[in-house]
Amino acid sequence: MIILKSFYRKKSTKIYLTVITLLFIGIISLFIARCYNINEANKIYYKSYIIFSANKEDLTKIENIKGINSLKFGLKGQNTTKDCMEEPDCEPNYLVIFNDNTIVKNHAKITLFNPKTGILLFNNEKITFTIDQIIEPKKEENYSSLYISKTDFNTLSSKTNEYFYILTPKKWLDREKIIKTLKKEISSLSNLEEHEYSIRTFEYYTLNITITTIFLIILSIIFLIILLINTKNILIDENKNSKLLKCLGFHKSTIKKYNVLKIISLLVLSIIISTLTISLIIIVF
Repeated sequence: MIILKSFYRKKSTKIYLTVITLLFIGIISLFIARCYNINEANKIYYKSYIIFSANKEDLTKIENIKGINSLKFGLKGQNTTKDCMEEPDCEPNYLVIFNDNTIVKNHAKITLFNPKTGILLFNNEKITFTIDQIIEPKKEENYSSLYISKTDFNTLSSKTNEYFYILTPKKWLDREKIIKTLKKEISSLSNLEEHEYSIRTFEYYTLNITITTIFLIILSIIFLIILLINTKNILIDENKNSKLLKCLGFHKSTIKKYNVLKIISLLVLSIIISTLTISLIIIVF
């Protein structure tokens, strides 16, 4: 303790402590700012999703992929009205067919369209449903939905080995990791698309992420350089006292251990001071 007290009494040590603490404050502040902007960017896109086709047996594999917030699956078909079916130039619209236990057989709920009777094209087969309800489509969805009874869903499902999946990542900025995993683990993967739905301006946060990342790298490099210089200067200064410590009976290895302890204590104290300073600033503001 006496050796550490004498170390911190030195003017040079106080300067080292101040410089390292300021650098720590800068690094921690930039890191917090970067994390904040990443979180905000992810919040903007929290309703965005990845849509793709894959085999039914791959459902469990897909569910076990890390980073997924929600996963829906259905069947892919095409919908049109009876009038449109009679027009040669009318093109059907693709939709995703979901199971709904509240719907009775041969009836359906649908989004976007307003027919009394809907004709579903599934595997080139025409199937007629009575439309009970027109559902207001969600702004973030760029696909139409058809909700049918469990019995009808199972009947259609038995005619194909493929599901249509809608996957929402926990963090939209991590979607590339999920897509990479899908491509690696799901051999039946096809028709993969990303649908971005932004509730606010995204570019502002991406710019902030880039700026804070650049400054964080620069400041980290400066910190390492200064740390190396300060460490070298501390060792040079402390070696001048080595003869005195040897005369007091300290072994050479013990003196080296004390020098390492001084450097570590300097770093720990700097981290504590910088963390407390930032915490106080956050509380106040």
